[in-house]
Amino acid sequence: MKPSHVFKRQNRLNRDEAGNTRQIINDFSYNYFRQQGFDAQRIQDYSIAVNCFIKALQYGNGDGDLFFSYGISLKRTKHFGHAEECFQKTSLLNPKNYWNWIELGCLELKKENPEKALFYFLEAKKVKADFFDKRLELLIKLTTRKKSLLYKCLNFTKRSWINLNH
Repeated sequence: MKPSHVFKRQNRLNRDEAGNTRQIINDFSYNYFRQQGFDAQRIQDYSIAVNCFIKALQYGNGDGDLFFSYGISLKRTKHFGHAEECFQKTSLLNPKNYWNWIELGCLELKKENPEKALFYFLEAKKVKADFFDKRLELLIKLTTRKKSLLYKCLNFTKRSWINLNH
């Protein structure tokens, strides 16, 4: 019969191995579902992408790219409130993501809040100060003018962004 200290050591090693195995499975699952979500988004199957991103977040904390793509998929499936939460998380994790600020601004326009939208569009402009985008300049001009002009032109702007995002 083995002494008790050998059993204790063996038991501790088994717990450590089990913890490592769990971590490996979690990492694999996170990366698998994350990639599946990106692939589904690439073929514009946004509802499957949303489900994959949810599963990925069950296995890991997520990163800026995951939350941004999750937000885009939520926006495409008309879950604007949750999409905004994802874009907010992206702005914390990756404040240099130019498109994230634009998406936040567009969501604020949708909520008829041009002042906050302008803030987000100007943040996007700060991130890429040397980059000139006619659509961003149009959005900034629109949000600084009267609301009536903004909402008349909003349909044109939405079509422009939809074409850009595809």
